[in-house]
Amino acid sequence: MKVGIFTSEYLPFPGGIATYCHELGRAAVRLGFEPTIYTFGQGRLPVPQSSNFRVERLKPDLYSHRKLPEMAYRIASLTRREKMDLCYAADMQTIIAFGAVSVRGAKRAGVHGTDVKSRPIRWLTNYTPYKPLTHYDQVVANSFFTRDLTLRIHPYLQPDRVICAPLGVDNFWREPVAAADVESVSERLKIPPGNTLLVSVGRLEERKGVLNAVSSLARLKGDLSKLTYLIIGRRDDEAYAQRVAEVAGQCRADVRLMGVLPRDDIRALFHRATCLVHTATSRKDKAEGFGLVIIEAAATGLPSIVTDVDALPEVVRNGISGYVVADRNEGELSRMLERVVTDPQQFASMRQRCVLWSQDFNWDACAKKAFGAV
Repeated sequence: MKVGIFTSEYLPFPGGIATYCHELGRAAVRLGFEPTIYTFGQGRLPVPQSSNFRVERLKPDLYSHRKLPEMAYRIASLTRREKMDLCYAADMQTIIAFGAVSVRGAKRAGVHGTDVKSRPIRWLTNYTPYKPLTHYDQVVANSFFTRDLTLRIHPYLQPDRVICAPLGVDNFWREPVAAADVESVSERLKIPPGNTLLVSVGRLEERKGVLNAVSSLARLKGDLSKLTYLIIGRRDDEAYAQRVAEVAGQCRADVRLMGVLPRDDIRALFHRATCLVHTATSRKDKAEGFGLVIIEAAATGLPSIVTDVDALPEVVRNGISGYVVADRNEGELSRMLERVVTDPQQFASMRQRCVLWSQDFNWDACAKKAFGAV
């Protein structure tokens, strides 16, 4: 079975869609498929080649809404040349472009949360005859939240055409890490040996809610000199990053904006940390469709503190693999963070349960559903 996975984001571009496509490709090989990843919009980024499957760059190199017709033309030419049993549009840009292209094999679309209610697809759906999602045999949502959101915003879709395929965890996160490696990363990043460590990983933008976490820490009384909080991820919103930095400067804890770190370092930090903080906020224009970093952290044994926003309660079992607090409630979040400071052993006792919980999420199961193999 030949599978073509189409995307406008792929490695080394950071982010969930790029990881999603790469892991689907790897899982497809394990399942006996023949996948090829076709990527638009990579600019001058080098596209890594896998030893297990082919990756092909397509023009246009840089994505814009104006180039959607060109993308559709490129896809139509490619699918006439390549005989594929399944074409899988993995993000909203390719979903819109691919919808207008007829193919001989099956055609499926992967949706992830924010893209379901993005401005381009809502404009097309509401103001033109073209409804991209109707042109796919199946729409594959990355969580039950995303499935429900898809059906609510696109009520013309039949419920049985929208299925849920939760994401998985790369075995990289399950591999043991030597204590010496954890200590080496901690020393390089100048984390004091006796400090309690909190980490956040994700794009630095308002939706991720890092400012709420820093503000809640600033509310805490008592000695915070033994607390380090590392905020890891690229700055997508510089003005928001400056606001976070200003509030961090008023906090008595060691709070740092780290930028992007290698995933080897992040995995080591997950083994060193007391908990992951992922306090996203609800927004009308965006959504937390899954929360992959939470499951990756759990696979290392790290519990999470998350907000009750969108799909996040699906990936954290409250009281088992972490804790769920109310959105935009700094008082409740402050009390939870105070528990981290005063009773880190409570979180340490959850590590084995986190590992067990993460085992329910695997990429082979996701790929089987996405590609219609079950």
